[in-house]
Amino acid sequence: MTVNEIVKEHVKASDALRKSLRGSPAKIRKLLIEAGVLNKNGTRLARHCR
Repeated sequence: MTVNEIVKEHVKASDALRKSLRGSPAKIRKLLIEAGVLNKNGTRLARHCR
């Protein structure tokens, strides 16, 4: 698997996660940070791939 494929899967998963969680943005951010999608200041780790 190439890095790009992994990133695409990651973004897809995080978008699905965000859709399924209609909670508060802070709660979603915390979950995404725990899942390793976001780094600590809340920016997406793979910003070049959307």
